[in-house]
Amino acid sequence: MVKLYERYRAGDVEGAREIHTRLLPLISIENLHGVIFCKEILKRRGIIKSTYTRAPGSLDRYDHTEIDRLLQDVTGDYGK
Repeated sequence: MVKLYERYRAGDVEGAREIHTRLLPLISIENLHGVIFCKEILKRRGIIKSTYTRAPGSLDRYDHTEIDRLLQDVTGDYGK
């Protein structure tokens, strides 16, 4: 998101739009899963140690596979 903002502020609206388009699948899955998704990303980036949340539960193996795929797509802008 920082790179998106920096490009926009520098007048590179097309570049910012490109980053936004690449992030849309992550934004979509975040809207679907909420806090647990955010915590999973923070854990993968080494920012927090646990994804523990109160109900409503956790991500299943299919969710983890989808997160892996989406992060691979945006590694340059959102990876570790």
